[in-house]
Amino acid sequence: MKATLFSLPLTRYRFDCVAQTPIRLPDHAGSLLRGAFGRALRQVACITREKDCAPCALKAGCPYTAVFAPGKPAQPHPLLQNSEIPVPYVIEPPAWGARVVEGGERFAFHMVLVGRALEHLPIVILAWRRALARGLGAGDGTAQLATLRDEDGDTLYTPEDGAIKAHDTSPRAVPPAPTFPDAPATLTLRFFTPLRLQQNGKALAPHRLTPRT
Repeated sequence: MKATLFSLPLTRYRFDCVAQTPIRLPDHAGSLLRGAFGRALRQVACITREKDCAPCALKAGCPYTAVFAPGKPAQPHPLLQNSEIPVPYVIEPPAWGARVVEGGERFAFHMVLVGRALEHLPIVILAWRRALARGLGAGDGTAQLATLRDEDGDTLYTPEDGAIKAHDTSPRAVPPAPTFPDAPATLTLRFFTPLRLQQNGKALAPHRLTPRT
């Protein structure tokens, strides 16, 4: 049987930033950036100021829940099996290694938006500008967004211009998962960034790892 391709709207953006005050980045800044983005997105998107999004009557149309906290699907889905909907974004932090970004120095990170999250790009940009201005890392070092670029390096947005240029967000063909008719007896995985695995909503400790999990 020949596997078929399916299409998925997906766009990768580069955020070029300029530090205003020294920013202390840890070895892997992904968690730091995710936390700062989530707090800022909720601040700019939420109009009810409720502490819990679950009972909120406006969550169906809220950019925060759509992008950062989708929760469980409204209708059963055979692929999810009562688990939460995957978040429609990926943050790619700066290269591995703890360092201090001094005031006036540039740094960059990437963010991938998937599916309907692309519709919320304006508020995503606003949230990042708010997060950078509020401070990152130990000491709350601040920064400004200088330029938003696409994968080809073309400028899509600058704070001075204010407008987001039209760009390609058309669906991309996603290849099917590979099959291994002659599977090896052993397999070694090497992870180059921190990894958190969960099972039934709880962290999966190393001693509980099995081939199945």
